[in-house]
Amino acid sequence: MNDKFVSVATSFWVVAYIIIFKIMGIVFYYFLIFHLGVGLATFTYILTNGSWGSIFFNLLLREKSSEKARHILGRFLDNKNGNLFVRLREMIDDSIDSPNVPLFWLFVVFVLESPLSGVAIIRLTYSKESQGYFWIWLGSVANGLFWFLPIYGGGFSLLKLYLHL
Repeated sequence: MNDKFVSVATSFWVVAYIIIFKIMGIVFYYFLIFHLGVGLATFTYILTNGSWGSIFFNLLLREKSSEKARHILGRFLDNKNGNLFVRLREMIDDSIDSPNVPLFWLFVVFVLESPLSGVAIIRLTYSKESQGYFWIWLGSVANGLFWFLPIYGGGFSLLKLYLHL
């Protein structure tokens, strides 16, 4: 693939994630929960996150180096000052080639932050495609079950309870 095309497509994919999942997500997620129910909406959320992450991982693999993933991850980590993020920054900065990020930290990033930074860490940690896709889908399931379901499912339940009073 053309290097310029891959670079532009990767940047577009990141912007699309931020607009669709982060900005428009709240309205879209409640619409899904209202029409599909909490269970099917969570399943749909996991599928869309996993699909988005797989395509993003594929784009990052097509880059000539892992610099794009380091750049995306660096922008994310520079804005965070908590102990978790400082430790993660140290793990990534200490390694030149590929960092050895424990799976626990990988899932914490998927659940607390987003698949955007989780996929970037997977790209830096796992260079083999099959391993990367496996962890992306597992991270998407963790994100759906431990972030989406409690936040949106619980919020929708409270909203429904309040409206029926």
